[in-house]
Amino acid sequence: METSNNGWPALKNAPSYKLQWINGNVLEGDVATLFEYLCAQFNTRVEIIKKGDTCGWCYRNTTGSNPPKLSNHSSGTAVDLNATSHRRGEENTFSSAQVNQIRAILSELGGVIRWGGDYKDEMHFEIIANAAKVAEAAKRLQKGATLRRGDKGDRVSALQNGLNNKFPSFPNDAKVYGGNGAKLAVDGSFGPQVEAWVKTFQKHSGLTVDGVAGPKTQEALAKIGITV
Repeated sequence: METSNNGWPALKNAPSYKLQWINGNVLEGDVATLFEYLCAQFNTRVEIIKKGDTCGWCYRNTTGSNPPKLSNHSSGTAVDLNATSHRRGEENTFSSAQVNQIRAILSELGGVIRWGGDYKDEMHFEIIANAAKVAEAAKRLQKGATLRRGDKGDRVSALQNGLNNKFPSFPNDAKVYGGNGAKLAVDGSFGPQVEAWVKTFQKHSGLTVDGVAGPKTQEALAKIGITV
């Protein structure tokens, strides 16, 4: 069986999962779960993804490989984002703040995706772990991934609903927050009002006040019955 450079089975026909962020498909299942998160976070925290300037699955060799090796694109386990802005061989196409966000996102994914910026291919992101580790990362992501401004989905709805029904009001915050607990629209969109209430919860829970529902904040939320 042919494999791409990372050891995943190569596909001569495109896989079935069409990633919403890019022109092209990626391997369905756990790989798709990780790339959906990567792209959504990149779009929110790094720069807007230009769909017409992206790439997913493509059966081809790695550029410049000698002897020839099948690219990780060939297995549907790699994506290129905003390719003309971050051309192969160019360096420092992202600011330091953007690089920090990229590395933070990859850390949230458990280190199973590598950024091509570490070898002069800043558009490129690829799976570097085996199927078992990718499955573990996907499972962890689905259960307890960090929620922050810009995120959307059922877990955000659960957070909004929980803040509305289980988070008590605090008199000292009356002028800023209304004093009667959260009254958020349960629309699954993590906007500025959700962020403000997460900060209020963090303040009264003795946590770092950053408006980001990370592991420690989620643990504290769970103690009052808010599970996301």
